[in-house]
Amino acid sequence: MHSSWYLAALLVVPLLGALGALAVARTRDGAYRVAVGTSVLELVLSLVVAFLYDPHVAGAHTLDFATRHVLAAPFGLAYDVGLDGISLLLVVLTSLVLCLALLGARDRRREPAFVAWLLVLTACTMGSFLAHDVLEFFIFFELT
Repeated sequence: MHSSWYLAALLVVPLLGALGALAVARTRDGAYRVAVGTSVLELVLSLVVAFLYDPHVAGAHTLDFATRHVLAAPFGLAYDVGLDGISLLLVVLTSLVLCLALLGARDRRREPAFVAWLLVLTACTMGSFLAHDVLEFFIFFELT
């Protein structure tokens, strides 16, 4: 089992990048540069997670990088994320597609809302791949 901050970072980095892209939206190509930097950071982070992934932990019917925090017990709401073999591939693929999509969208670099929403979509997609709780999966899936 590894530290669980990696998965939290995979969820938070695109959201912070979206806020950063909107914050520098007035500068020429600023939002695009922030979004590309965020996507590269997300790709590097997902590759680090893939490198640190232990298939023996996931093979024992547990999740690697797993963490659980109960948010509202009466409602069954919890932050419960983890990584198994299939979600690992989907996380790396999602971060790679984000990077390629932003690099391919050079003609839209002056539209900060486009890159910000693309980063928010990535965070929600990552959340649906990392969710281990059905309610959490439903929320992330509906947000995508």
